[in-house]
Amino acid sequence: MKGDFSRLRFDPARQYEAVLLQQGRVALDADSNEASAIQLHRDRRTAADLIGPSGAPQGDAGFAITVEAAGKLGVGAGTLYVDGVRCMNPGKFLHDAQPFLPAGAPVFVAADGSRSASPPDGRYIAFVDVWHRHVTAIEDDELVEESLGVDTTTRLQVVEQVGFLRAGDAGDGAVTCDAAVPGWTSFIQRPNGTIAARGKPADTEANPCAFPETAGYQRLENHLYRVEIHKPGTAGGGATFKWSRDNAAFATRWLESNGDTLTLAETGRDAVSGLSPGQWIELTDDDAELAGRPGTLVRIVSLTGNRVRLDAPTADGPIAISSFGRNPKVRAWDSPGAVAITVPGTNDGFLPLESGLEVAFLAGGAYRSGDWWVIPARSGSGIDWPESGGAPAQQSPQGIEHAYARLAVLDCTGGAWTFVGDCRPLFPPLTRMRQLALLGGDGQEALPDPTQPMRLCPLADLLRVGVFRGTMPVQNARVRFTVLSGSGGLNVIPPASGFSSVIALTDDKGEATVAWALDAATATQQVRAELIDSTDERVGLAVTFGASLSTAARVSYDPAATPSLAGIVTVQRAIEELANRVGGGCVEVTLSPGTDWVKTLSELPKGEDVTICFRQGRFETREPVILTGLGHVVIHGGGAASQVLCSEGESVLEFIDCASLSMRELTVAATADLLDHKPRRRGAITAIGVDTVTLEDLTVTCGTARGNERTCVTVSGTQRDGKPVPVSFVRIVDCAFTCGFGQDGVLVTDAIDSVIEGNRLRVSHLPERFTLEELAADPRRHGMLARHLARDFTPAETRTPVPGNAVLVGPYAVSMASMVEAPEWRKLIAAEPPAAADTASTDAVQAYMRRLTDKALADTSATSAFRAPADRVRKVMGRQTGIQLSPELLGDLIRGGEMTVAEAPKPAATDGKGLITIPAGQWRVAFESEIDQETWIRIAREFAQEITAETEERTWDAIADLTRRFVADPDLRAKFPAVAAWFERLRKGLGVVGGQAIVVAGGQGRTTRIARNDIAAFLEGVHVALAREGDGPGDHRDFASVAVIANRMALRLPVEYLWGGHGIYVGNAAQVRVNENEIDFAPGNDRRFHEGIRIWGWLGRFLHANANAITLARIGIRVVSEGKPQDETVQWLAADNLAVGAGVCVEAPGWMRLRDNVP
Repeated sequence: MKGDFSRLRFDPARQYEAVLLQQGRVALDADSNEASAIQLHRDRRTAADLIGPSGAPQGDAGFAITVEAAGKLGVGAGTLYVDGVRCMNPGKFLHDAQPFLPAGAPVFVAADGSRSASPPDGRYIAFVDVWHRHVTAIEDDELVEESLGVDTTTRLQVVEQVGFLRAGDAGDGAVTCDAAVPGWTSFIQRPNGTIAARGKPADTEANPCAFPETAGYQRLENHLYRVEIHKPGTAGGGATFKWSRDNAAFATRWLESNGDTLTLAETGRDAVSGLSPGQWIELTDDDAELAGRPGTLVRIVSLTGNRVRLDAPTADGPIAISSFGRNPKVRAWDSPGAVAITVPGTNDGFLPLESGLEVAFLAGGAYRSGDWWVIPARSGSGIDWPESGGAPAQQSPQGIEHAYARLAVLDCTGGAWTFVGDCRPLFPPLTRMRQLALLGGDGQEALPDPTQPMRLCPLADLLRVGVFRGTMPVQNARVRFTVLSGSGGLNVIPPASGFSSVIALTDDKGEATVAWALDAATATQQVRAELIDSTDERVGLAVTFGASLSTAARVSYDPAATPSLAGIVTVQRAIEELANRVGGGCVEVTLSPGTDWVKTLSELPKGEDVTICFRQGRFETREPVILTGLGHVVIHGGGAASQVLCSEGESVLEFIDCASLSMRELTVAATADLLDHKPRRRGAITAIGVDTVTLEDLTVTCGTARGNERTCVTVSGTQRDGKPVPVSFVRIVDCAFTCGFGQDGVLVTDAIDSVIEGNRLRVSHLPERFTLEELAADPRRHGMLARHLARDFTPAETRTPVPGNAVLVGPYAVSMASMVEAPEWRKLIAAEPPAAADTASTDAVQAYMRRLTDKALADTSATSAFRAPADRVRKVMGRQTGIQLSPELLGDLIRGGEMTVAEAPKPAATDGKGLITIPAGQWRVAFESEIDQETWIRIAREFAQEITAETEERTWDAIADLTRRFVADPDLRAKFPAVAAWFERLRKGLGVVGGQAIVVAGGQGRTTRIARNDIAAFLEGVHVALAREGDGPGDHRDFASVAVIANRMALRLPVEYLWGGHGIYVGNAAQVRVNENEIDFAPGNDRRFHEGIRIWGWLGRFLHANANAITLARIGIRVVSEGKPQDETVQWLAADNLAVGAGVCVEAPGWMRLRDNVP
């Protein structure tokens, strides 16, 4: 601080708390300044003790580093505390335009401390350097009191300078916000240079009575000496210093320069307090002081008024004002220029300054430019300097004190920045430091009723949390309880299903409670409780409650004492095994490999309950085994070791009109690959008209078919007496399904209640016998492949207009001043389309038009549009000339003389694939295609007659018929390399893909739950919808409840698809829960799925689509409602969904609440 101070005496080691004035005493500047320093020190240390080395307040966190355009880095507005200093950034700025640095200043710091304005590649620590700048009236005009015309006081200003330290290579995981980084430690370390000061000691006199005239401080005036480092370095290694006897307090503005003459605002009141010849001055500016650079030291030769002439050869830098930046200034020093820092071997290592004042530097010490010390010198009392052991103590610099804080970690590669992490610790206000604690209700169990799988199971105790601040409870705090897993409900009031999220207020004891009921299917379920503010944002950490179903399947059983039950480890399995042994029905059958097991099953008595056990081994049949009219059927086996195989049929086991079916621990495979068409989709396991179906722990495989005609499992209702009879209940859990190429996994139709959970669904590779040609024989697939070649037909004139008087002949437009209208010419061309040779050149086109004209004139009975003008021409010419017209001349007159033939305008999009425009007779047809324009022009010429028709629509149909021929005929494809290449690309891209993994459909249904299934390589993951009775507003059928929860799907598109549908489809349901599903669509060029999740139709008052993660769909979730639910209480919510790569995450009606969906 270079102010006009008497002394700076604050020392925190003295632990002074306040400065107290006494009556009748003189008040000095040193007392007031010490009081300010005490207060500043206390405030700073208090803030540092509470906040830590650095921290930013929540809601106003400043100095956030952001990556901006063009390789720039931004520094955000707000507040930051660094070592207790409050730093305020009023507005965002860029790294190269900082308020406390000159524009373009080098802010990128290398490991050796050097700086540059452009960053080399590497990992960087963004930091802020905070220090106090002393501001006088020279730097700020407003410090001058206008009424007096002089300055009175000075100021301390907080300076924040943001820099970027290269701490490692890009991607270096060792460089983080909290890691001990050697480069950072050395960068912020303060130089170790110190000084000591003393008055010159007295010489040893022989006469002890002699007075030592040259001892101690010898001036009669009191001074505050200032020693400041000029050039950085080490003692004896090039470092220099300068000194002033009056704290370098005199400074003035530098107005202009002319060679070696400067014009200043003033030169001082006199030679003592101002400037004088022979004195040394420093030329500097604000930019240099902010950057920590020393100015130019130069000696004064003479003064004339406010003009100062310099001894230019003594200058150690530039002296022209044009070499300086903002606010040029001159400061007076009393040292003879820059003095080298050395440690002499004599005089105890002290260097003399003047009048007995001596200073000693630390041998080998490092010194930084701008570091300073002040030394009070008093006449009579000498030098005021602390001692240690009776000798002057070495003291660290009194300034400038720098504090540093890490702001962020970034990587720079090729000038492009990547944000790695934010290093700013954030802290809340004291009034918001509330905490949430779990008080009770965790770890409970509920007893489910297996006969009522959709009934919720309430827990005995409430979930209880407490909110407190310190030791005091907080009343009316808002706590949000949310069901994390399972389909249970909160605060259930039967028959309603409760809520998936509830906000409760704390009571006078600070407690908030909620009732929780579990669903009857999910073994372990969770609820999260979180403290939220008035904007529903979470405050602090959340707590999680867990609960589970109390079921025999989750209770361990030790079979050690019962060898016959060896391998069974749950009570549920043990009970089932014992129950099966005493008879699950009236008939018990144990089947062994090698026996006529098919005959045994076919002879089972109708209407009887049956228990069938397949021993370990292979059970093979060529035709499906069909069991009809049995009672309750229980089938079990030895898991993977019990294999039931059908080598030729579509099904392996079919159950028709049985009372119930329960199958577990069996392997079933319909291995045949079928080329013939099947009228109904049968499964390897098929149950039709079976009232209750339970499939558990099965491994099921179905083969491939030409079309989408097979499933692993088919369950459906039946017809009795002309009326539909639904299935009461279907439960398919923990099974592994492998579908043939293009086939479906599980198909359930007309089931009142269904649960499909915990299954694994995969697709097998395409058998070698199924070539793309073989697959293309399927009518549906054949049509879709043809659409690759031509689709979305439109009149070409809507894209590339042709003049109205022109007609099209192949790729050419023919313009004529004809007596016959253009539409009539087009009809004539359609009736007699050109061959390929007729459109090979402009001459060929003209010859074709002449031949066409001659034919039209010769056939007057069929061309009335030509007959009338021909008769008029003959009559007029005969009357005027008396000459009989030749057919050639008559044709020229009818055509209007010369014809202009030019290539027709081409479409805008002809870049390979995309929009195609081709001539077809008198029409120009535009359509989309995967084949390029040039190839289609060749095709149009080759098949000109086949694709020419009387109307545009029939022309479109003709082109579509031609594309179907291309799909079916390899010889036809071979004529056009681009078409053949397209087909080969499809062949190579066949991949592995199935149809629909899980389908629940039909005409009847009440509840369905599809959860925790692992699905891979299907076109569609889950499809749940009931068929409509008609097209009227009340003709819909709907489910009472649909839950699609926690399924994982990796889906892909078959080659015939140009675009896809959706991963999950739910249609017509009163209550819908689609939560926590992961849907990943495999990328395939520009082919993408339309929607990750589609919820459509007549929907009731409750719809939740939450916490779903979707990849590579055009729209993440689309909700399309036939109308708003009439019930006033509507709970429609889509929250916390992620749709990577989608244009929109959720597209829904306006009454649906959307929250925290990305994007």
